[in-house]
Amino acid sequence: MTEQGSLGFSEAHLRGISATLGKVAQSLCDFEDYANGRAHRGPLFREINALSAGQKEVLQEEIREIRRLIAEIQAAFPLTPIDQAVHKIIWATCAVLREWVIELESRYMARYGPFDPSAAEFLDPRVKEIEARLRRISGAISRAGMED
Repeated sequence: MTEQGSLGFSEAHLRGISATLGKVAQSLCDFEDYANGRAHRGPLFREINALSAGQKEVLQEEIREIRRLIAEIQAAFPLTPIDQAVHKIIWATCAVLREWVIELESRYMARYGPFDPSAAEFLDPRVKEIEARLRRISGAISRAGMED
């Protein structure tokens, strides 16, 4: 790479710029979803999107401007975009979630103190099923990824 094309930045600098601005760009996608009214809901999880119309307008304008600035930087430097395959995101998330869920089994929950054995009889099979279903999602996603 020439000194001219990188304006004096090394490959390491450019990787850092790409990684940081790639994460900013990724977050802007989420912000844009919120500005468009996104509010996911599920058992034990709720996004509460109470953004006003004015806040949504400001958010959308700032997203446009930040994207413009990122595009200017990208045009000035040979930056590599971050490509994230959805199946890999799902697989990795499931791997982490499975570890967390396993920690809900009664043998691990005992670290918080004693509990009624009937609680373990109720919770353990459900926790094992959640973990197994997350494993099945990972397996299905892994197979889908191999078909790309």
